[in-house]
Amino acid sequence: MGFDISSDRYSILATPVGMSEQSPLPTIAQASDPLVMEKGTRQERENNGEPQYVITRSGRYSIRWHLLRELDYKLYTKPSKEYILIPVLARSPATLFRFWQPRLDDSPPAWSLDDLYIGGSEISAAELMDHFEGEPTISEWLFAPHSENKKDYCSADTNGSLVWGAASPGHRAITTQELIINEGHVLQFKLSVGCGESQQQQQSCSSEDSGVTLQYSLDGGVTGWQLVRDSCLPGTSPDPDCIPYSYHPQSIFKADIYSHWTRITVPLPEKTWASTTQLRWVQETVGHGSKTIPWSLDDVYVGDPCPEHCHGHGDCLAAQCVCDEGFIGESCLPVPSASSPLPTSLVDGFEAGIEANWLEISGGGVGLGCNSLAPYGHGKHLYFSGCGTRHAITKDMDARRASKIMFVLRIGSHDNTPSCYVNLGDPQRALDKGVILQYTINNGIIWNTINVHDPLDFRKARRVAYSLPYEAKRYGIQLRWWQPDHDGTNTDHWAIDNVEIVL
Repeated sequence: MGFDISSDRYSILATPVGMSEQSPLPTIAQASDPLVMEKGTRQERENNGEPQYVITRSGRYSIRWHLLRELDYKLYTKPSKEYILIPVLARSPATLFRFWQPRLDDSPPAWSLDDLYIGGSEISAAELMDHFEGEPTISEWLFAPHSENKKDYCSADTNGSLVWGAASPGHRAITTQELIINEGHVLQFKLSVGCGESQQQQQSCSSEDSGVTLQYSLDGGVTGWQLVRDSCLPGTSPDPDCIPYSYHPQSIFKADIYSHWTRITVPLPEKTWASTTQLRWVQETVGHGSKTIPWSLDDVYVGDPCPEHCHGHGDCLAAQCVCDEGFIGESCLPVPSASSPLPTSLVDGFEAGIEANWLEISGGGVGLGCNSLAPYGHGKHLYFSGCGTRHAITKDMDARRASKIMFVLRIGSHDNTPSCYVNLGDPQRALDKGVILQYTINNGIIWNTINVHDPLDFRKARRVAYSLPYEAKRYGIQLRWWQPDHDGTNTDHWAIDNVEIVL
């Protein structure tokens, strides 16, 4: 098979499959992702004289093969990737490539090749937009194994989305072609994880490892894939891009929060800025026989940012906002309504359950797990002991005239009551098990920190009060109480009560 690669900066990539006892010379087929060889583990590999696996190319009308890369079998006993830049002399209108293993008198070890991509461009695209109304195109995407295009998935009125169903096996991922990512570029997409599963399955601790991870690579994955956004926490911040007092979790999306279609906007950090950046959404299966959580992707945009990120209430398309209903202007500001105004205050003691003040409560519910929060709180409280994400987020509020936030907080207990204790044995993680109070003016794209509450200071219930920051005195803000880290279900408990936001 010949390839016309005379004009662009082409490269070869590929990834691995299984092996057989006897494997014929593989044929070249256009696909996409990085280049991989997988060798057998036969005894003859111990022989130093065993030939290597060779990638060669031939130009138009040529009978001579030129070496591109010799692959030492010792480096490929496990599946791995190769990324090869095609030299200028090989960029002809009719170039042939072959993957060749020289003949031996003895039977050579088997090998296999998968995820082969030959292509590329001298200049990568600086923008990507795809609504997945059809299958992914090779000009924008590499592989999307085990996916299928479906309309109206997860009760959404869509013309199509990519779906990885519960029955789809193995590696479940999709990777972009190389993109130019510059300062200020943003990634926006819609995601659902666990749609169609029961609420019990979505919140099950067994699904902890079934999240969808957002990663990036600058070299086709040869040196591995890294998280687009690592966790930035009060006690531990492994990501050098962390900004002081700007705390957020990793770019891993799980069913406890993302079971319904959710628009996610990620300002791309400096580590992703390059002319060869690829982005990947991947869900690894936990193991043979394990439960696989379905997930779906739609409306992907990579490019220049929209004004104020559309305040989290609109789709960003070519740097222009397409606002959700009820939001207007070039940055999708909320529209004050006389008929259905946003609340200007909040008072909740949780005695009557969870009132209409809360948009989302995850990992907790109304109960008596931390006993009495006397003398500042009495009776029921909002109690957190579940696995996965633990947070409470208010609905949108009109905080233009609000002045104070007050609440009662307890994290664990001095006597380590079984239903209300916190493990502070690891000093590095101790502060991360605290509770962070934050606010957002853009529907959760960026959370701004008001304060971090150290468990050492709150093992006895305390009432705290804060002046609302000037930047938070807006129409349409939300507040969040969030515990970034814990040891799992029924550990590192905490509770809040008597929450008040007053004028």
